[in-house]
Amino acid sequence: MRGNILFPVQIVVISRLNRTMHSSLRILSANADIEDISKFLEQTENMKTPRERNNIDAVLQASVSANYEIYQKVRRANGMCEALRELMKDEIEQDVARGEARGEARGIIDTCYDLGLKEDAILERLQKKLNISLKTAQEYLKTFGKQMI
Repeated sequence: MRGNILFPVQIVVISRLNRTMHSSLRILSANADIEDISKFLEQTENMKTPRERNNIDAVLQASVSANYEIYQKVRRANGMCEALRELMKDEIEQDVARGEARGEARGIIDTCYDLGLKEDAILERLQKKLNISLKTAQEYLKTFGKQMI
């Protein structure tokens, strides 16, 4: 060990990185630009495996956190927005399905309470109608159930 360094360190000057070869690193800086984001999206277009998607998602999450304003501009740029949507299609569909299930659960719970059903019966109906586990049904009931005062 030399000096005060406990492990090897490498400094990367992002602005000097080749835009084409290192777009994934360039968009991780707090100063990403639309051209870098566009290049990254273009390069990841054909990556389809779950591992590739997870890696892309991790890079994008970090980049969006560091560059929120620029991603607002990207969102308004139709071509790039479509590329982002396609890239995130599976996650978006899962979020929509979860939202629909939550809405359906809330409706079932409200109706069951209006009919005067007990919580055990409500849980049973939730499980049957939504094809969910008892634990998930209990979470829905806790979230959307009547609050006793």
